[in-house]
Amino acid sequence: MRGGERMLLTLEERLERSARSQAASPETAARLVERFSGLPPWQLFFGKPDVDAMYGLTGEFWEHPDVDMDSYHGFSHSFRLAAKQDNAPFRLPRLGVSPLGVPRLEQPPSEQPPLKQSRLEPSPLKQPPLGLSPGLPSPESQNPYKPVWGVRVNNALILLGLMLLDHTKGSLKPKGFYHCTRMTLGQYLDALAGLGLWTDGSPGLAQGFQGWRDMLLADYGAASPLGETLAGILRRYMAAWQEFDHLDYILRCIGALSCCLEQEEAGRTLPGEETDRVRRFREALCQCGSDLEGREPVEQDKRYLDPKGYYFTLACEYPENLPDPGDRNVAPGSLRSQIFPSERDYSPETLRGLAAGSPSPDLRTLLERYVCEERLASAMREVNTAVAGIYVLFVEPYLRIGGAGAEPPQNLPTAAAAGRTAFPPE
Repeated sequence: MRGGERMLLTLEERLERSARSQAASPETAARLVERFSGLPPWQLFFGKPDVDAMYGLTGEFWEHPDVDMDSYHGFSHSFRLAAKQDNAPFRLPRLGVSPLGVPRLEQPPSEQPPLKQSRLEPSPLKQPPLGLSPGLPSPESQNPYKPVWGVRVNNALILLGLMLLDHTKGSLKPKGFYHCTRMTLGQYLDALAGLGLWTDGSPGLAQGFQGWRDMLLADYGAASPLGETLAGILRRYMAAWQEFDHLDYILRCIGALSCCLEQEEAGRTLPGEETDRVRRFREALCQCGSDLEGREPVEQDKRYLDPKGYYFTLACEYPENLPDPGDRNVAPGSLRSQIFPSERDYSPETLRGLAAGSPSPDLRTLLERYVCEERLASAMREVNTAVAGIYVLFVEPYLRIGGAGAEPPQNLPTAAAAGRTAFPPE
């Protein structure tokens, strides 16, 4: 209304206005964060599939005394408890190096295929901030080819990020999470700091938050909408995840070939030596991952005159195109468990051992070409960085609202002192 008269806006004006930040002042941003913390988590889930997926990851803690499923800040404790039970070294990794200190691979060896430069991947970070918790896990306790917090916590945080991203697009109801995230990254970080959610009397915590704040602002910009920042984090994750999915795809093709040869689908009897090789490879593949053993990417009843040539061609056609998670045309509920990493051992020694048992020399060479210590460690570092970014923005601050609850797991960023008053939900 203006001067008692109703204003009629064009479609373009309405879209421009809806895209603006709702946080007109620091005080407004702080109120939105307070409201965010009190929203019921059931509003976050997009239907039963999301509930089932998250329940499978953290559901055993939903009845825990520290977890309040009536508020987002209470729900955030389920991630802390999952990490504690997994006995993972729950420290935010330093950026710019892998969990074992492997430097970012700026120029991969010429004989190795380069790291994918996906259209989903943002520019690399230049200034590595400190972790929120002092120190890092000892190298002896780390595996640079596994998520630093364990696969379960990794997948739970990625699922949380995907659900929040769906809400930031504004197409889901209720719109509580949408309205509370309609601010810029700079406003959100300022609100978290202004509410004291990053201070518990520990200088290390404040220093760690400042490092992460500087990194996020340098990488995405203070004026970046919070939803677009989250989309950028998930793009980074998906680009790195493809490195491991590509290996899985080649292994499935080799497994399908071994299944084809073992069942004599080519219409011939295998020599004894080749039969033993196929049997040993399939046993090793099954130990590596039951989801890889005996799965064909094509119709089961097909016969091939040249099965080795067919599956080699298929293995070279890995579908690299992924939808942009920030695209408004991506349907809510998409990109869930299909981008979760598995518990598989991706160590180069294990992968090279599988390659050596391949019934096809061409497929063995192809798999070996993608097994590179530096590249795999660099990709896992990117996965850890993206997951840590979601944790820093959407879990760690809310652990400090409503009291400390149970003792935090070892190396977990310290919760706030007991007795802090919970923010009332609106």
